[in-house]
Amino acid sequence: MPVTAPARPLDPAERFFWMLDRLSTMNFLVLAELAGHVEPATLKAALDRVQACHPMARVRIDRSAAGDLEFVPDVTPIPLAVQVTTAREDALAATLAWRFQPNEAPLIRALWLPAEGRGWLALTFHHAIADGRSAMAFLQEVLAAAAGEQVATTHPLHPPLHALYPPQWQAEARGEAAQSVRQARKAALKRHGRPETLPAHRPSANPAHPALARILLSAPTTSALQRYARAAGTTVHGLIGAAQLLALCQTFGDDAAHVLSLTSPVDLRASLVEPVSQATPGFYVSLLTTNAHVMPGADLKDLARTLSDDIRLQRERGDGHLLYEMMAPLIALPATDAGLAAFGEAVLATPPSSLVSNVGVIEGPALLEGLTVERLSFALCPMPYQPLFTAVSTWRGEMTLNLNWDAARLESSAALKVREAMAHHLHTLSASAIEA
Repeated sequence: MPVTAPARPLDPAERFFWMLDRLSTMNFLVLAELAGHVEPATLKAALDRVQACHPMARVRIDRSAAGDLEFVPDVTPIPLAVQVTTAREDALAATLAWRFQPNEAPLIRALWLPAEGRGWLALTFHHAIADGRSAMAFLQEVLAAAAGEQVATTHPLHPPLHALYPPQWQAEARGEAAQSVRQARKAALKRHGRPETLPAHRPSANPAHPALARILLSAPTTSALQRYARAAGTTVHGLIGAAQLLALCQTFGDDAAHVLSLTSPVDLRASLVEPVSQATPGFYVSLLTTNAHVMPGADLKDLARTLSDDIRLQRERGDGHLLYEMMAPLIALPATDAGLAAFGEAVLATPPSSLVSNVGVIEGPALLEGLTVERLSFALCPMPYQPLFTAVSTWRGEMTLNLNWDAARLESSAALKVREAMAHHLHTLSASAIEA
């Protein structure tokens, strides 16, 4: 029998992202690019079948008059919209901008964009119920069900993130550890200075206007980039982050060094007290932020090592587990109009930071009955203080980087120049690894 999620308050991490979403849409989507033919009715049946097996796919979030937030079971089916268009990126951007309303259910939507002999299936999630890896697994299960394959009859309901923290990050110990991390972060901020706002970026709480562009790396190019990272003593994530910061630095149009910030989502599942499956929607992610002095033309691999070393240090120190403790005064604000206004004012004062999120190598069959899964990727609308969000995934050896920005806050011409510069940096690194 399917497991039903009991009514419960939102975890601090879930509540934080719900409140961010009320400030500016925090939807994210996972996207499958398919070759073959499938009827919308088949997709809808697959969605219904898979939804019934996942507890967090059958909830809504209720808000009380006092500003309390609670997950409540709700079996409303996932809606499937069908749109015939050649402007697919515009359609995907529009679905990102379409915010889930309070008390709406379910917190997942589906969009099918058919074309001759192929199609694009996008599932949009409220971030409070899922992260990138668990949403991607849900999408793959829908594709398998649509191809007539057997899928799981039920998935477990896992406890929320903070209930699974190790003892050193529980209760009073968490507060003491957070104070230590807070001091370390203040020292880093003093050392580097406050991150700068890009000339073309206007942080605000205006209605979002998401925009998308992509960088596609072939399997040989992706493999070469991975080899380059190992040889340089860094990570692929570090190389992508460095390429992004160098590209953003160019938008200042001068030869000066600039203080820029990179935020990296981290999956905490491996450091919890019991296993949490990625196969069912759930939110088990935190954020790590690194500030750096970036000089135009700087050595990319040195910057990449700086980023990857700092991410490693923060993970070991517990910054990811302690983020929501450090944000506790904001998260504790009531989800009322007044509370959300105070929350928004504080968030808009956050130092600007771009973001790179990498779900890594996605496993699974590419060939299904009547369908070929050509590409899997994801996208998300940035927070108001984030000029750019790069969503990275690797499928069948090929890497997809979806660059996401809010055209209401960042000029699209600047974003496209950043895309061009990032692509140049990554292809140059890969070429050097191939030649070596």
